[in-house]
Amino acid sequence: MQGRVLLLFMRTSVVLFCLGGLALSLLITGLGMPLRTVKQPRPSTLPARTAGVRTQLEKNKADRPVREQTTLAIASDTARLLEQIQDGLNSDNPGDQAAVFTNQLLALIRSDPWAAARFAESTEAGSWHTELMRVLAQNWAQLDLPDAEKWVSQISNSDERDTMLGCICFQVAQTDPRLAIQVLEQQGLNGDRREIMLGNLTQQWAVQDLQAAVAWANNYPLNDMRDKLFMHIALAETPSAPVEAANMVAQQISPGPIQEEAAISVLQQWATQDMGAAANWVGQFPPGEVYDRSINVLNGITLSVQTASNPPDMLQTSPLAKDK
Repeated sequence: MQGRVLLLFMRTSVVLFCLGGLALSLLITGLGMPLRTVKQPRPSTLPARTAGVRTQLEKNKADRPVREQTTLAIASDTARLLEQIQDGLNSDNPGDQAAVFTNQLLALIRSDPWAAARFAESTEAGSWHTELMRVLAQNWAQLDLPDAEKWVSQISNSDERDTMLGCICFQVAQTDPRLAIQVLEQQGLNGDRREIMLGNLTQQWAVQDLQAAVAWANNYPLNDMRDKLFMHIALAETPSAPVEAANMVAQQISPGPIQEEAAISVLQQWATQDMGAAANWVGQFPPGEVYDRSINVLNGITLSVQTASNPPDMLQTSPLAKDK
């Protein structure tokens, strides 16, 4: 009995030994082979396309034919309007010519202002060039001021550029003088014409909002430009407050030619309203050229008032009548 147990134990040990050897052999073989790495998907640097993005792309693709049709329609309308404009300007009928500026040109400016600009600047505009440019500048400023400014800055002729800039600024000034001044300053005050424009716009602003115009002009450095601005502000103030306007001339404008011109200009308006008060102001002037000019202004206004009230008998004032 003990012998059988011993034999069974030996057989079991042999089996276990063989299995262990096989496992060890497999392990050694595996260690001799290169390891295979599992490839992980590389993370994308682009954001995942969401359903909303897909929807927008699909919508853009669907809208493309509509946009193309719209572009073609605009081009067709532009060509039609340009043909009508040219036919109208070449017509001998004044009504056809007037219709260009009251109808076709305005329609073209609304739909394609750059096309209107190209036509106005071309030789096809002929003798209507300046009028076309003026209407374009005024209406374009109302519709799209930044584009109108861009167009003006590209005009090659400096005189024409200033003229069109003036058209734009004075159009804008009807509703917002401060904005018109900003437009002018952004284009640069390079030249007498632009300085004159600035003065006129300042005067228009002072009529609408005196305190704002004065506060703005006070920011200018002490130079001739500042003096000219206050001269225009004083002229705007004279009809309603001549005393304050006179004080502004005396206090805000430096002594010199600009102050003298401002004093004469204020005096001319003031004397037609209140001759006595204006004369009292002149009485405070020191003797000199300005005083003499002021006296002449007062005498001239007095004479014109008397002449209007009592028309002279031309026969009696005629030298020939006196000889008789």
